[in-house]
Amino acid sequence: MASSDSNSNERHASLYFPDGDIVLFARLKAADSGHTIFRVHRFMLSHHSVVFKDMFSLPPETTVETYDNAPLVHMRDAAEDLESLLSVLYNPAELLLKRHDSETPTKCRGLLELSIKYQIDPIRECIVAQIEDDWPMTLAQWDSMNSYVDLLIDQRDGGEDHFLEPAAAIQVAKACNIPRILPAAYYHLSRFYPSEEHFEDRGIFRLAKWELLVADDLMRLMKARDHLEGTMRWQPWRIPSPNCASSTICSKRATELWTEIRYQSQASRDPLDVLRDFLKENLNRSPFNEICDECSDLIEVRSKKLRETIWNDLGDTFYL
Repeated sequence: MASSDSNSNERHASLYFPDGDIVLFARLKAADSGHTIFRVHRFMLSHHSVVFKDMFSLPPETTVETYDNAPLVHMRDAAEDLESLLSVLYNPAELLLKRHDSETPTKCRGLLELSIKYQIDPIRECIVAQIEDDWPMTLAQWDSMNSYVDLLIDQRDGGEDHFLEPAAAIQVAKACNIPRILPAAYYHLSRFYPSEEHFEDRGIFRLAKWELLVADDLMRLMKARDHLEGTMRWQPWRIPSPNCASSTICSKRATELWTEIRYQSQASRDPLDVLRDFLKENLNRSPFNEICDECSDLIEVRSKKLRETIWNDLGDTFYL
């Protein structure tokens, strides 16, 4: 009988099958909190995992530790993560993930890491696909996500920002090889401030799990913010345009407009948003509506091109 009879060691309520032919003994994550005991079926594990299949095919040791008359295996995996894996193997519906759930990376990290460790590709592929689907890969998808969040905020009269949480997503992406989400996740994080009070007067609450970040992440953020600020330093259009009918006014107002865009970009840490929404809202307002149609069209074209350049260069901006 294994020493797992201690009061701090408990049989799992639903993953302890009386007819199971293998017992898994796993420590809980919290210090001194004991172990969880699972009794499951070798066939189920071997069917889904070549690693388990190979492990169970090894010749048995001379003396085999047992628990409740079944072979006992001490697992190095955390009991909580092993519980998630076994739950999905016995009930695949457990893997149904909610779209745009900011907690998906946190909830699924342990399960994802075990699916990689034990080479259970269907579970890994399902989780990776959902995480990648949640994060935009193109500028059009980024704009669509922002518009969706803006709509939710309007419906809730300026309530909580529903953007995805980036810090946990970044850590999972780095640990589990999901590099495609990193440009958008890092850019999203770069818009945040460690203190939520910065946004209170604007009715926006963007929260990030800053405690998850490592020195490398913080260095990327600092360098990227400097890079983005430098990108916004120079006016991207030459005004007046060749067919301008009021060159003096257009040149003056266009310079004033860019000065305001730069200020808004620095304040929000979000040049992509400013170049789209702020520009769109202000070209038809005084005094910028004094800019002629030819010059306005030129400003919009160059702003769109600058947004595309910023987006396409995010990998280099964040040294990915």
